[in-house]
Amino acid sequence: MKPSLLLLVAGLCLAPPAAAQESVPPALFSAGGSAGAIHFKSGLTEYVLTGLLQFQPRPWLTLGTAASLVRVTPPDSTAFSGFGDLPVSLGLSKQFGGTASPSLGAAFQVSLPTGTRSAGIGSQSVGWAVDVGAGFAPRQSSYLFFNVGRELTPARPGFNRSVQSTSIGADASVDLSPRLDLSVALAADVARTDTIAPLTRTVGAGLGFRLGGALRVEVDGGLGLNNQSPTWLFSVGLGTAFAGVSPVGLNNPVERVKRAFASGSTKVRGKSSKKGG
Repeated sequence: MKPSLLLLVAGLCLAPPAAAQESVPPALFSAGGSAGAIHFKSGLTEYVLTGLLQFQPRPWLTLGTAASLVRVTPPDSTAFSGFGDLPVSLGLSKQFGGTASPSLGAAFQVSLPTGTRSAGIGSQSVGWAVDVGAGFAPRQSSYLFFNVGRELTPARPGFNRSVQSTSIGADASVDLSPRLDLSVALAADVARTDTIAPLTRTVGAGLGFRLGGALRVEVDGGLGLNNQSPTWLFSVGLGTAFAGVSPVGLNNPVERVKRAFASGSTKVRGKSSKKGG
């Protein structure tokens, strides 16, 4: 569940706190790809292929963008495909020294309405998201991170207005071995400007495997906790960067899945696909 804020797919990867524990220094450019699916209680399922490009000129500064191809399969009509909106993100992060390795992060993301509108995949206007978070290491080889954000989900075909929502999230990660790590997460919307819009709440888990250097495989999944949330979500990613949750708390597996989809997709479709999405 995305702290609903940070829009979509990958917007940019601001090195997550957990990643800071790795000895490999951040590369100037990094890239990644992922494939995922989200299923809703209405019977509608979305599939997505996402590619992320990231630029990190300074250890504390990250710029990124991602492109996604989405396929929607309604339960009672023909499937359709198209491109999702294009997110452009800027993230700031700072990791401090000491036993607890505290960290602070902030991110801003703009979603450009470049998606396929005819199929209801793309939006009608520019969207944005902001997110702030902080984390620490309660013990060696583990990390806790908490974040809060606010997002504007732009209106889409079949919907009259944009929706602003506020979300909170928490995730924990632990290194199971030098190459394998486990993460669990909880994300929940706590407020929105339109009472008709869904308040999604999701729990998830992920496994990350380091192939060599910064190259990783990420497998993430999640389950909805209420009727307004997706029934389940799943994704697999490969690369040195991942579309995810937000530059803040990028280790959150739920966020990695949701950011692989067009901005606001779960916000629009979480209620009922028969109302236009």
